[in-house]
Amino acid sequence: MSNLSFFTKDFIELICTINPLAIVILYLSMTPDTKEQIRLHMARKACWIAGGMLCFFSLTGEWFFQALHIGSYTFRIAGGIIIFFVGLKMLHNPDSGEEDGDEAASSGLYDISIIPLAIPMIAHPTAVTMLIQRHAAHYGLLRHFISTLAVLTATFTIYLLLLLACKGVRWLNPIVLKLSYRLSGLFLIAMAIQFFMVGMKESGLLHSALKDHISLPSSE
Repeated sequence: MSNLSFFTKDFIELICTINPLAIVILYLSMTPDTKEQIRLHMARKACWIAGGMLCFFSLTGEWFFQALHIGSYTFRIAGGIIIFFVGLKMLHNPDSGEEDGDEAASSGLYDISIIPLAIPMIAHPTAVTMLIQRHAAHYGLLRHFISTLAVLTATFTIYLLLLLACKGVRWLNPIVLKLSYRLSGLFLIAMAIQFFMVGMKESGLLHSALKDHISLPSSE
């Protein structure tokens, strides 16, 4: 495989894994009354943090998890727990993003750039796992550099999409944004459950729990 093909393959896999369209929709839904300038600041901050984190795992592989004596699946489980509480808050307190949204965002009280936008929505657990597997394949220094370049390109592409969305959101009906804010809470909870279940499956804990608590009837 040529270096260009390797770059293209990594870039496409990252984009498909992260799903920028879903991120754009959720991002706009979670900031219905936030000014454009603050939206842009959060998007830029989220992409910087997520890009740096993905590059870190692209260059170090599973070393970070091994140093802490934890499995990489724990990142998926933790991401699921984080998203679950964010979605739960949106369902039970739907006005939290509608009242004084700009003041809250500027003071950091409603800043979604780090959690959940950067982690774990852009720095997707599946994307992290894919980069760890790339590093474990021992492609060589050049291929690791190309993989990191693909990460930066994918992150910059997501930033451009968020930038265009921030510019175009002014044409959307505010009622649509506020309605989508409530629906996004439900979608985030569903995403959280998926992250958590996949992480539990990868750890083997889900299989053990089912084996211990579900007894199948014996056939005579």
